[in-house]
Amino acid sequence: MYAYPVIYPLQLVKDKLLEQQAAGEWSNLLYTLYTLNPLAGIIEAFQSIVLRNQSPDLTAMVPGIILVAILLPLSYAFSNGRNPISRMLSEHAYH
Repeated sequence: MYAYPVIYPLQLVKDKLLEQQAAGEWSNLLYTLYTLNPLAGIIEAFQSIVLRNQSPDLTAMVPGIILVAILLPLSYAFSNGRNPISRMLSEHAYH
């Protein structure tokens, strides 16, 4: 629950980590990891619309969309049995 901006807005995280550097040298990396969470942008957009009556910041969703666009085809290929590791694991599991 703390990995998603449910309790606090994404702007607060951005202010603390990027502007105030609250985590020191780790601030930029932590903010990048935080925004890679696909639900962070979706929840922030929902809160903007419902709670603040504002249009959503679509740029907050871009890192999560990129991550999903990369990982979705990779996970499909891995689970579909097209790679040697997946074949080896499935053959080992059924014998």
